[in-house]
Amino acid sequence: MTRQDTTFADWVGAYVDLRRLGSSRADFTRFWLYDASAEAVPRNWIRWAVRHIQTTQKISGGNPADEQHSSYLVDADIFLSADSRYVSTLKIVRDDAPFAMAEPRLVSGDRCVPILDRLAAVL
Repeated sequence: MTRQDTTFADWVGAYVDLRRLGSSRADFTRFWLYDASAEAVPRNWIRWAVRHIQTTQKISGGNPADEQHSSYLVDADIFLSADSRYVSTLKIVRDDAPFAMAEPRLVSGDRCVPILDRLAAVL
């Protein structure tokens, strides 16, 4: 209805009147440039950082989903994936994050090895 990203709307909409927030472009811009800090909006910052780092690598159809999934890394201690490019991206992002986020670890994609063994190897 207000044409915002529904994921952001779900997070912010519980605390902010989204229609009122978007009623003044100047106030909205001022808020994001001067009032909001990266530490206060970690999910937004992670999505931006992942999108930025992904542009320096091969772009694939999975990039948008990776970006969306990354926003939940503030809720975890460890993140496991067999996607080496995504784990590499997350390590770069984590090194610069101004807040705590999950430690990304690469899981072997060797399907000849049972999944529990592959998970145990990285934990």
